[in-house]
Amino acid sequence: MSISKQQILETCIAIQQEKVDKLSAMVDTLNDSAINSDKCVVGDKHHTFRAQTQNEQELYVKQLNSAINEFNTLRMISTEKKFSKGELGAMLETSNGIYFISISIGVVSVEKENVMVLSPISPIGNLLLNKTKGESIIFRGNKIEIFGIQ
Repeated sequence: MSISKQQILETCIAIQQEKVDKLSAMVDTLNDSAINSDKCVVGDKHHTFRAQTQNEQELYVKQLNSAINEFNTLRMISTEKKFSKGELGAMLETSNGIYFISISIGVVSVEKENVMVLSPISPIGNLLLNKTKGESIIFRGNKIEIFGIQ
């Protein structure tokens, strides 16, 4: 494999950190909006605006908490550990490309190579769990052979 698990993990952490930062900024913006609306809006419009802002804020807080949990999952992955089967933190070289089992990010580009970053509970991630070098899975009618695991 021309790319390392360390490179993939660093890319994933950077992507997830950016997601956490954006969501945190949105929550802060909504907090400011709610505080400022108390000073500017009166009557029924105030209550409607405040309710909408609160609903949005709750949605972003849930997304932020989820993003933080996923970030923490990434930080727990060791690039030193040697893997012999598909599990959280494993990088699998397959006939269909490289898979990194961690959190659901999707396809990321690392050193001009596409890597599918997926959760162990995703449909294909679940199929890859506990598979070893030389084994294969069938996903959507396609056979995917595992050539190597790191």
